[in-house]
Amino acid sequence: MNLSEIQSKSTSELHVLAQDIGVNVEGASNKRHDLLAKFLVFMQKKNDSVKAKGVLSVSKDGYGFLRTYSAGNTSIGSNGSSSDVYVSQSQIRKHSLRPGDMILGAVRAPKDGERYFGLVNVDTINDVKLVLFKIDSILKG
Repeated sequence: MNLSEIQSKSTSELHVLAQDIGVNVEGASNKRHDLLAKFLVFMQKKNDSVKAKGVLSVSKDGYGFLRTYSAGNTSIGSNGSSSDVYVSQSQIRKHSLRPGDMILGAVRAPKDGERYFGLVNVDTINDVKLVLFKIDSILKG
């Protein structure tokens, strides 16, 4: 399942989708972000990943965000949006990610106190599978 597809749905469509797949929406606030988080937690418990694709923007502190296209966020810029996906410093270093890279990977719901979805793993970098990307990087040395 794709995060931007889920985010493009209206709040009422999200409620219907969540109920259809068995997410317990009782007590869920009407905030989109909270509903999306419940949805992702449910998908993770089923070992079903939700993927996000976006352009990497890296802060001066070394962490980054995947700037995603979604409803209400149709341009990729430097201003943060709750639809953006947090990328840790360790992920950026581990995979030698650079600003402007197009990243596809699995995401998790925000933990308590967090505002953004988090990148769990990287599947592709600039539309090249991670394994092939690493081989190419080694060969270019």
